[in-house]
Amino acid sequence: AYGFKNDSIFFNLGMAYGELNDIEKSIAAFQEALEINPDSADNRFGLAMAYYQSAIADKLAEEEFLKAIEIDPAYLDARLYLSILYVDMGELQKAGEQLQKTLKIDPAHKMAQEFLERIEKK
Repeated sequence: AYGFKNDSIFFNLGMAYGELNDIEKSIAAFQEALEINPDSADNRFGLAMAYYQSAIADKLAEEEFLKAIEIDPAYLDARLYLSILYVDMGELQKAGEQLQKTLKIDPAHKMAQEFLERIEKK
């Protein structure tokens, strides 16, 4: 309303709506952030998380996680949440691949190590 148009404003708005569990508004805010800055891995990650929270947009979440990783291959949170999404989708091999890539970037990543061990037992 005051003429401020910055992607970080919409990113923060999307995060706030996500915390309030208003997923529809969260998605809209992240989409607005991406209109302003489509090359932001954080904006892509935020939209992916909002889609993931919606529980009906798995493919959209996957697409946005992958776009965030394409922009920033070392975005470990995007890789980790993508692996969680893949497990939810029953795609354990894809989950394992993302976890292995995470560990290649950060061999000491405890959560990725433990998650990969659990997947390999299945």
